[in-house]
Amino acid sequence: MFGPEPGWVALPRGAGSSTVAMGRRPPNNRRAQVRDGSGLSSWVTVSRTTPVQLDPAQYGPNYLRQDMIYEGTNWLSQRVRGEASMDFSFGNGACGERLRNHHAPKTRFSSSLNRLRAVQNTISYFGTPV
Repeated sequence: MFGPEPGWVALPRGAGSSTVAMGRRPPNNRRAQVRDGSGLSSWVTVSRTTPVQLDPAQYGPNYLRQDMIYEGTNWLSQRVRGEASMDFSFGNGACGERLRNHHAPKTRFSSSLNRLRAVQNTISYFGTPV
């Protein structure tokens, strides 16, 4: 089962919201937040997956993931490429999300990707469980 992970936060859930409806809204909103918070201009979404439900035995019921690759220009006028993985969980009256996002200069993105992922995997979250 999933538990608190780096970047895991509670999502508000309106009364009567269905899991299906909740599963459609957050990915769109979160992609916009990643774009708007990136500090990049000329943002382009290169690719994104359809949100997919992950194995309930490992992640719990109603756990969805969407991955995205994007490009843009940073404040130094460098082309940048990034990768974001967005997780969403809905059920039992509680909702949550997790975002893993990193980017690097496009010319070094492929060679930097393993290091970026390794560093991110060492980050621990010890906040209040959701």
